[in-house]
Amino acid sequence: MAVIVFVSANSFADTNLMNDESIPNGCIITNIGVTSGESIFEPIWQINTYVCQPGYYLPRDGEGCEKCPSNSYCSGGTWTYNTEMAQGIAECPNNWYAPEGMSEQGACGRILHLGNNVIYLRSQKKTVPSLNVKIGNDVFYANMTEADVNMHDDTDQKLKIGYDNMTFSVYDDSVIVPAE
Repeated sequence: MAVIVFVSANSFADTNLMNDESIPNGCIITNIGVTSGESIFEPIWQINTYVCQPGYYLPRDGEGCEKCPSNSYCSGGTWTYNTEMAQGIAECPNNWYAPEGMSEQGACGRILHLGNNVIYLRSQKKTVPSLNVKIGNDVFYANMTEADVNMHDDTDQKLKIGYDNMTFSVYDDSVIVPAE
């Protein structure tokens, strides 16, 4: 989307704000002034740019960042408005899966089904220790933490594993682990 800003060559403006008003990226024009003739306006074109955080992308013809959809990853970045293509998004390789909001290719992997629940397994290890699952010739990983967390963000179920005389919660990247 292009923004047109008109600048008058023969006008002036008082840009002081009144009543402690705050207008982001703008000003109040309280006195346009008097001109002695014709005002000539010159358009200044500015293409909108958007800064998308990791886990978000700029959709095609979009006017704001959106959360990365499932089975994709979005690294974040600064993107310019574009009517032709989405920017900052990539599909998981090898027909792998990932929960929504992922920011790196390593979050893509397989799905471990546990009853009616799932844990998205990663193709790259994120935590030490981690649950390692071999599928065919590939190894996929589930995160582990000493914190008491759910296995996925849409369930209240937990998967606990004992390791090295400690109890760990197994979880995927859809879960936010509280800082310890």
